[in-house]
This record gives sequence, structure tokens and C-alpha cells, in this order.
Amino acid sequence: MDEKAVGLTNSEWHIMENLWEASPKTATQLIKAMEEETGWAKSTTKTVLKRMEQKGYIEYRKGEKDRKYTPVIKR
Repeated sequence: MDEKAVGLTNSEWHIMENLWEASPKTATQLIKAMEEETGWAKSTTKTVLKRMEQKGYIEYRKGEKDRKYTPVIKR
């Protein structure tokens, strides 16, 4: 992704802050963190992760049992 400014939604910021703090993180770790921080349901976190991946903000590697997400964009 090029160095232009990216406009993150509030939901995307929650996930990006979590990934910038430490990554890679599994989907399960992010789901648990978002539930604790925001009260989101599992499906909400999965939806936001999918949209962020489509936008090119994050990427994942297939782990043994779970996807491992890392940020593509810098803070």
C-alpha cells in the first residue's frame, strides 16, 4: 500500500491499535480483545476483519487452526 493517508473508521481503529500493539494476532485473540474492549459480538469482529483485509489494511497467514493477522499500514 502506498504512503497516502488512510481514513480508518472507528471500528477499524480499534483493531489496528490492537495489531500495532503486538502482531501477528489470531482471529480468536482479536475477537476476545474486541469483546472486552468494545462489547462486539464474534460476528462483528469477523466482519470488520474481512472488510479491512479487502481494503488492504491487514493481511493474514493461515495458521494451524486460525488465521494470523498483521497490519499492512503503518501507524
